[in-house]
Amino acid sequence: MTKYYSLPGLRLGYLLAQAPRIKQFEAHHEPWSVNGPAQRVALACLTDASHIAKTDRWLQRERSFLARGLAALPGLRVYPSSTNFLLVKIDNDHADALQLRSFLLRKKLLIRPCNSFLGIGTAHFRVAVRRRTDNRLLLEALKEWTA
Repeated sequence: MTKYYSLPGLRLGYLLAQAPRIKQFEAHHEPWSVNGPAQRVALACLTDASHIAKTDRWLQRERSFLARGLAALPGLRVYPSSTNFLLVKIDNDHADALQLRSFLLRKKLLIRPCNSFLGIGTAHFRVAVRRRTDNRLLLEALKEWTA
């Protein structure tokens, strides 16, 4: 909900899991739950069918544009996604996502290296699907980096 509805700071969320997994997480549960105002905002968001349809159309269009652009760059492999993020692997033994992040930060662009994600490694990074102008800026910078 934070990303989809642009609601940073509003504590909303839920967990769907098998009972044994929920038991494991209970030991790490935050001492507070979702509050009343957050619940009202969540219900209002989830009942706005017009916003959902419009956002889904936009997201599908921009995700496809960004994924095609990334896949066209040499040395990058894009994984299929149905979310507002794309996972990308750098297929180059001489570079990793941390180096790419440093390069992009100098251009005021930000990616999420996945080196802290268990089982993924330093060759992967994640990018958010953004507005077309932002996506183009990222693709141009990545084109320069992969050249």
